[in-house]
Amino acid sequence: MDGHFRSLIYHDGARNISEQKYRECFHAAIQACGIQTKHTPYDCRHTFNMLLDNAGADRVTRYKLMGHKGQDINENIYTHKDLGQLREAIEAIKTGYEC
Repeated sequence: MDGHFRSLIYHDGARNISEQKYRECFHAAIQACGIQTKHTPYDCRHTFNMLLDNAGADRVTRYKLMGHKGQDINENIYTHKDLGQLREAIEAIKTGYEC
């Protein structure tokens, strides 16, 4: 990899940016949410998974929202979650954590 990747920070997802620029944008975004301590995107994934788990989201929902495939064929092939179900999981953690 050449140090560039597609980023969702640019909303069309089509523009490649450097990792350094990505991290600058990430830090600006968390500061805009009132978070003054330094964190990485990976830290946020831990927090997001923990909040989903604390809100009672099942493993399949957490895996799908986190972008993980999982190892269980039943979860990958036979268990379906629609957008409404995934949204319910997000809404369950939303209160008190909004930017």
